[in-house]
Amino acid sequence: MTKAEEAANQRNHPRVPFASLFENIRSSESRKLVQSAHWEDSNRVYDGVLARAPQEVIDLVAKIKVREEDLEERTVEMLHTTAYVAAAAAWHPPHIPKFDFFLMSVIPPTHHLNSAPIFLTFNKQKWIPTQTKVRLLEWKMRLDLVQYIARGCPPLHPDILRTYMPARDQKPVSHSRELLPRFHIIRDDGHTIKVVRAMLVGQEVSKPYVGKDWIRIQTDDDWLRMHYLLLDGVEGQRSQWVRSAGFEQAWEDIPQRT
Repeated sequence: MTKAEEAANQRNHPRVPFASLFENIRSSESRKLVQSAHWEDSNRVYDGVLARAPQEVIDLVAKIKVREEDLEERTVEMLHTTAYVAAAAAWHPPHIPKFDFFLMSVIPPTHHLNSAPIFLTFNKQKWIPTQTKVRLLEWKMRLDLVQYIARGCPPLHPDILRTYMPARDQKPVSHSRELLPRFHIIRDDGHTIKVVRAMLVGQEVSKPYVGKDWIRIQTDDDWLRMHYLLLDGVEGQRSQWVRSAGFEQAWEDIPQRT
């Protein structure tokens, strides 16, 4: 990441929407990146992405550069995009939709979606220099990209956020918060409700920026469908997550949607 930071400081890349960097990875010119992580890798970040495509990943993540005056908006963009990627990668028919455990939660120091809201808190702390806040955000965003590649670059399905119909609810609720009681009673180690929290926060803070080129989740109904995607993948399920969703092997034991 230090090499990526040096490259970003030396280059003058035009600003690219964070979501576009994820969406464009699977293009033909990024084939080496897409294929850098292998299913059999012991650690798909270190043994895969960083071992097989080190320069390519530096060139990609060096495109992320945050100006101090854009800190607030870019923080919301990061939260919005991590929620979008986690949900859009969960659709893998004919299987039950499943959020990727790595994209939504683990691997310190990023914790991708679940940790994203804390960056809003960082920004409110006057004792943290703005330059440090900017650097924290840049590193977080770069690591988000690396982790997505390490998960096999699961295809993103933004259309599902506009069309998804819940599996069990013939009459869906009108707001995401109405699903909270059902999320609260799911027995797990706390990851599910933290995803819900991150998405609810993301929904609220994204509203002032609707119309920006980085917005991918356009309406409250789209956010609600994301919550139903999550709910259908965890409610009554023995295995609540998929791990490394870009690999077909990851879906072999996931039940099919009926």
